[in-house]
Amino acid sequence: MLTYYQILSIPETASLKEIKSAFRKLSLRYHPDRNDGDKTAETKFREVLEAYKVLSDLDKKAWYDRQLFYKRQPPQPAPQPQSQPRPQPIYQQPPFRKVHRRYTEEYVQPDFSRMPWRFMGFVTGGLLLFFVLLYNFGPKPRDINQELRDEEVRIEMPPISTVSQQSVKLKDGTSISLSGLASRYPSASVVELYSDIDGDGADELHLSVTYPGRALFTSRDYIFRRAEMPGEMDVDTKDALYEEFFTYENGLHIVGDNMRLYFGADIETYYSCNDCQVTGLPNPRMVPAIYLRARNGRLRFAETNAGRNREIEENLAYLNTRGVPDLANGQDDGTRKEYIRQVVTYYFNNRALPAAETLFRGNYPGSDQDAVWKDAEEIIKTYVQKITSNAAFGNMEVL
Repeated sequence: MLTYYQILSIPETASLKEIKSAFRKLSLRYHPDRNDGDKTAETKFREVLEAYKVLSDLDKKAWYDRQLFYKRQPPQPAPQPQSQPRPQPIYQQPPFRKVHRRYTEEYVQPDFSRMPWRFMGFVTGGLLLFFVLLYNFGPKPRDINQELRDEEVRIEMPPISTVSQQSVKLKDGTSISLSGLASRYPSASVVELYSDIDGDGADELHLSVTYPGRALFTSRDYIFRRAEMPGEMDVDTKDALYEEFFTYENGLHIVGDNMRLYFGADIETYYSCNDCQVTGLPNPRMVPAIYLRARNGRLRFAETNAGRNREIEENLAYLNTRGVPDLANGQDDGTRKEYIRQVVTYYFNNRALPAAETLFRGNYPGSDQDAVWKDAEEIIKTYVQKITSNAAFGNMEVL
């Protein structure tokens, strides 16, 4: 069984700062809001949170370290049998004499007529009243199941807002500390991470803002890179000023130099509620999103993925067999939303608008085909402008 130190991937001599840093990194990686309901990630997140709750408390950590120490001690040898005690001499006891005595007992019948019945009635009534009051107003037994449910809620939605006073420069030219920037999102969890995302040899600063319990597209992510600093400034320290490099609202997932941008409410609530999902897709694990690649200080759209194209085509063919339901109160069962998600993902995987339109029109059987494609085209243009207007892209032409 892994120890709490092994769960956080830190040595047992790690300082409190190292423990917090490891927790921030792992909690962001395995947070349920960022893993699309992945049960493995949710289980890992619970383990990370439990380990952090113990190791970040000095008293609990000391107790846990003692338990580890005792468990690692070698087993003690079995006690050796002791030698038999020397028999004690038996001394001669005097013979026992049984003495017979004659007793005379007389049974006396109690006189119940003299019992204080009124007093006994008061005592009985008082006891009954005491137990009634104790039952209604006394301390109740602990509901272990309810405590576990409350603990589960606390685990799923932990408040994570631990940021430093690092100074950063926003896109509008103003400078602000990370704590000041986090204060703009009082009900959100804010995590500060440093890693070399784009492979240029210098760490980028990633500030992730998420709202526990709310839809994924309510999140916001900032990526800052080191600014040009004076020669006397030690640029190898985190005291150097960072400037806004890439910002995305709706949710962002980073693995190495790969980024995945999730869609916002304009797609996730398109003619349906956010939770409405089409079931039975042949490729349900294909994540509809915009995929980016970070290389040498720049961000670019990821190369065309032939496997992803095939999965999208199979999903659209399946949607075609289901048909498009009529709108009831302006909503359907999520079918139109799924068409939009698949075709927008297809466009950004190929960055070819005519090919995306051909694929859509060949698989959408609804009578409102022209209207839905027009919406899809406008959504694509909106996301292109939103992404390429970042400093990481420099307003590159995509359409």
